[in-house]
Formats: sequence, C-alpha cells, structure tokens
Amino acid sequence: MRPQDIVRVSEHLWEIPQSYRDDMQVPVRLYASGPLFAAMEEGVFEQAVNVASLPGIVGHSFCMPDGHWGYGFPIGGVAAFDTDGIFDRRAARRLGIRGPGQVVLMLHTGSRGFGHQVASDYLQTFNRVMGSKYGLKIPDKQLACAPFHSEERQAYFAAMQCAVNMAFVNRQIILHRVREVFSDVPGKSAAELGLEQIYDVTHNTAKIERHVAGGEEREVLIHRKGATRAFGPGMDGIPPEYADLGQPVIIGGSMETGSYLLLGSSTGAPAFYTTAHGSGRTMGRRQASKRFRGSEIEAQMRWHGTYVRAKSKSGLAEEAGAAYKDIDAVVESAEAAGLSRRVVRLRPVGSLKG
Repeated sequence: MRPQDIVRVSEHLWEIPQSYRDDMQVPVRLYASGPLFAAMEEGVFEQAVNVASLPGIVGHSFCMPDGHWGYGFPIGGVAAFDTDGIFDRRAARRLGIRGPGQVVLMLHTGSRGFGHQVASDYLQTFNRVMGSKYGLKIPDKQLACAPFHSEERQAYFAAMQCAVNMAFVNRQIILHRVREVFSDVPGKSAAELGLEQIYDVTHNTAKIERHVAGGEEREVLIHRKGATRAFGPGMDGIPPEYADLGQPVIIGGSMETGSYLLLGSSTGAPAFYTTAHGSGRTMGRRQASKRFRGSEIEAQMRWHGTYVRAKSKSGLAEEAGAAYKDIDAVVESAEAAGLSRRVVRLRPVGSLKG
C-alpha cells in the first residue's frame, strides 16, 4: 500500500478511502499517533481493507492504536455488520437500496393466462405438423416444435412476444397505480418519494442472443422457462447505468419468507448467463390447497408482522411458504455456481395475491 493511499484525518485518525479497492463496502479508519501509525505492519492495513470488503459491513472497518497483524481480522480490529440482508452495500446503493427500513415493492406478475393460452394453441399446431411436415420426432408432446424459420414457428414466436409485451405493460400499469396511491397519501409526487423502478425482467420467454456454443460464438435462440436472464458486467443489453455492475435480477421467494435482488455474474457463460427465477415449488398448487388452511396461514403471517390480502383463502393455501423451496438455499447455490451474486435480501411486510 502506498503512503498516498492513506489520508490523515486528524492527529490520531487515519483513513483508507473506499476507492482504494473496488470490493470495499466501507472505508477503513485507524486510530494511532504518528509514531504508532508508522510502526504498524503493512499486513494490518491489508487485513483492515479485507474486513471492509465483507458483506453487510456498516460504517467503517476500524483498527485500534494497538493494532497488529492477525488471522483474518487484524488484532485491534472492530467492525459492525447489518443483519438485515445487505450483501453488497455499494451495489445496493447503485440500485437505489439505501439500507434497512426502506420499503421496496416487487411486482411478480405477468401474462400467465394469456401466455398459457398462446402456448396451448401452438402446441396443438406443432403436434399436427411436427412429424408429417417436418419429420421431427419428440419424446414428449409438450415439447412439440417446428423449425424456427417455418411459418408455424414464426407465428408462435410473434404470439409469444405479444404475451411478453403484455406482461411488461401489465407491470407498468400496476407500477403507475402504485405511484398514484403512494403519492395521494402523503401528498408528494412519486419523484419526491423516490419511487423509482430498479428493473423489469421476464422469466418465461425465448430470445435470440449471441453466446458461445459448441466452442464458437453464434446467434442462438435461448429458451428460459422459469429462469431469468442474468447478463454479467459489460455485456450488451444492460442499461448503461448498470453496465459495470451486471444485470439486476429479481428473485421472488414465497410470501412467508423473503425475496432477493441479485446481479448477473461474469462467470455465467456456461449457463448462457441465466439464473433462477424464484424459490421453486416443492408441491403443486392443488396439493398445497389440500394440505394447508388459508385462514391459518393468514393468522401466522400477521403474527410475524406480515399483512396479507388475497382473493380467496384457497389462494393463500396454494401460496403457503411450505409449498416452496428454501429461497436462501436457492440463491446461495446460484452464487456458488457462479450464475449470479446476492445484493439484498428483502423481508416481506405485506403481500397482495390476485
């Protein structure tokens, strides 16, 4: 570490700015007189910087006047950590997440009915022409298909894009209504309240993208069914303001547990830069509605401080937390596999089910 990397704040306080290393979440502050500071080992500074890069750290990474090299933490090191689920404070700030207590709204809806109808209609079309017209034999009729440039496939591709566009419009209309309601209550505009959209992404779609496949970069048709695009930093298709971070990824958990805001990873190429889309179910909706009682789930959620409103009690039963996998395990696995990385974990305080 160069002397110019350390700033003398006062007679007995020194600081290593957060800009010293890209992964630092907070600055480092060292308490020492001039002679004590001069006697500190180089390893103390590097260890204090390493602590400053840990997920969830708040304020500063501190080192006391008696600091010296240790294992992991420097001896004399002090740090406080946020327990409310911020894994990357710098990235969180860039995405508009300021800290614990901030309210974030997640819209997890799209074109389920319309999209299902489009898929059902064109599955029938593909099953009629797949073998007779194109000589294709598929082991499962639910995977029925046709060549991409065929008349049938192009018609389906266009219809699917309509369903995707409907999903985007649907969420934008809901977001607009949310902004209106939040503005009406305190009498402030959405801009004054900081109601800014972080990102909007689909997780049931097929898109033409460029990827390395079979050892060469080529244009391919990527199908993501219950999976989310997660482009890494610097890739085309990411909004300029997020280009150096990677694509934001919204992972909805169950209404009883929590959700996540992630970023795409530069190591995601083997899976065509794709990550999970949510918790994933452990049982079907029908099974969940038979096993759980909506009134009991509602009472339990309120006891835990989560307000819930649903069209029906049976709808609540279908969405019981126990009907889903462990969201924390899902995102941890995705991060360990290099598919995406955690930024913020969101705890539910309210849930509306249509």
